[in-house]
Amino acid sequence: MAWDWNMSLRASAIVRSPRWWIAFAISFLFFLAPRLQVGIPLNGGVLAVVAAAVLGHRGLPLAARDGSLWRPCGLLVLLGIYHTVVALLYGNSFNYFLYICVSAAVYLVVGYMLVLYLQGDRRLDAEPINAMLLIYVAVVSVNALLIVLEYSSPQLKQVVEGILAPDPSANIQYGDSFRNRGLAQGGGAGLSVANAIGIWACISLWSRGAMGAPLCLLAVVCLNAANIFTGRTGLLVGLVFDAGFAVLALARLVKSRRVSIWSLVGIAAVAWGLVAAGQQITVGNDVLGWAFEWAKSGNGSSSILDTASAEDLRSMLFLPTNVVHLVFGVGFFDGVGWVYPRTDSGYLKTLLSVGLPLAAALYGWVLWSFAKIGWLGNGLKILTIPLVIMMAGVEIKEPFLYQNCSGRFVFAMIGAYLAVRAVLRRKASLDRVGE
Repeated sequence: MAWDWNMSLRASAIVRSPRWWIAFAISFLFFLAPRLQVGIPLNGGVLAVVAAAVLGHRGLPLAARDGSLWRPCGLLVLLGIYHTVVALLYGNSFNYFLYICVSAAVYLVVGYMLVLYLQGDRRLDAEPINAMLLIYVAVVSVNALLIVLEYSSPQLKQVVEGILAPDPSANIQYGDSFRNRGLAQGGGAGLSVANAIGIWACISLWSRGAMGAPLCLLAVVCLNAANIFTGRTGLLVGLVFDAGFAVLALARLVKSRRVSIWSLVGIAAVAWGLVAAGQQITVGNDVLGWAFEWAKSGNGSSSILDTASAEDLRSMLFLPTNVVHLVFGVGFFDGVGWVYPRTDSGYLKTLLSVGLPLAAALYGWVLWSFAKIGWLGNGLKILTIPLVIMMAGVEIKEPFLYQNCSGRFVFAMIGAYLAVRAVLRRKASLDRVGE
């Protein structure tokens, strides 16, 4: 089957594929990486990696020959080793950043294998990127719905807490009164940014005709609602993306000068259902006060910079005073720093870990590789450009680009892009041989 990047499969056609549902189940464990309590704590992400390798085994010969996959994987591992050496020299803990680098390489391979598996179904062969985006949107939307239901139903929350192992390192604990994270492992800020990515991925699918307006609206509302209970960083970004959604919808309406009656009926049905559901869920003032702290300050004015989180971040922004430390790093990512104090900023964490040149190379490669997904055509630049800008901005706060759920999305999508390029090159080579 010829690759036609001008073709846009709708979600209804994509989800008819059994392979899509199997990939969805694996991706649910992969993106959320829940820590399951089954006698012993078990990381769902590890199960997903194994399953992806098994399902994509037929693509292993192609992957083994693809230097565009293994070169970045090898460089990521070498970056972790460099950090380890520097950390040992300065007496800092090295295991966390090394783990992150190795994990990022694994994320690339998982995205690569999932695309090769999806291509086994001819219905998905033309647009594996759309299939991957729809999988991600489905994963975070289902988890977002669970987060909202947890707040409205303490009994459900007890069930969820009963099957998940506590994560002492996370800033959301399962016993918190209202902050929820569903089945996701990790902190609230990372999950909220992952939800915001899901919002824009959903809008991107809708804008390119791959998702209907009612389904897009439902997912966007669920993801925004979940961020009220999850994290303010993603809540803010999501609201910005909502404004973009409104602008795109208005532009489409002005351009077409007509609206499908079925879209109107679907949107009306979704709106009615959301209103009915909202009447059953009463959000307390403590929740709203925490989620929208940035919208108010003591004197009644509004300032995002007046929040406690912003004040904490400002105290963590600094540059190494020693030129050697600036260039080569001190091997310090997390924990107790013997040379510099702890910081949450993603850029500073990376700089202190490996130095400015390697940190710049890492960020440059990640952002550029993700942006290249837009080169595949079919309007994908509307996905990549806003997300690259957003991720570059929020990295000031925390290392979202290569850590937690958002990092798994970024690296898996880069791996998916590399797989698509490899298959295109193979098909072009076979066509030349056939001539």
